[in-house]
Amino acid sequence: MIGDIIAVDRDDQAIMIVEVKPWASGVDEFDLFVDQFLGMAPRVPYGMFVDLEDIRIVSRVSANPRIPVACLKTVDVLKGYSPDFAGKDSRYGSRQSFQDYLISLVESWLRDFAFHWRYQEPPGTEQFTEIGLAERLAGGMTKTDVTVVVSPLH
Repeated sequence: MIGDIIAVDRDDQAIMIVEVKPWASGVDEFDLFVDQFLGMAPRVPYGMFVDLEDIRIVSRVSANPRIPVACLKTVDVLKGYSPDFAGKDSRYGSRQSFQDYLISLVESWLRDFAFHWRYQEPPGTEQFTEIGLAERLAGGMTKTDVTVVVSPLH
């Protein structure tokens, strides 16, 4: 599994793997992400799947790790970091350049939880606080283009 972003806490421990899709994906792509998330090593507590419609977060410690513990609308979250962002209605040249742009917006948002550079309470703060993610992101950082191994035993 190749993660587009990995979020680490203030101690540089991986806490969330993020996959970003520059299109409106279907259930199959989300299910594949969850399968890979549950089989990855090292094991991280959270996984985030972002497409042009939804941001879905899963947790290993939830009663059913295949069911999102938080869901947000992508446009509602990311438009605060780029007013021109319009989700699936955005204009873009190539899929790759748009994916890079989308990854940058997601990183900006996650770093806002760490440093509150844009908002004192970034979009999704209530949901992230409820699932214990907001506190873990505080003081952390993000990294891009991360490779993790999916266990063949899973």
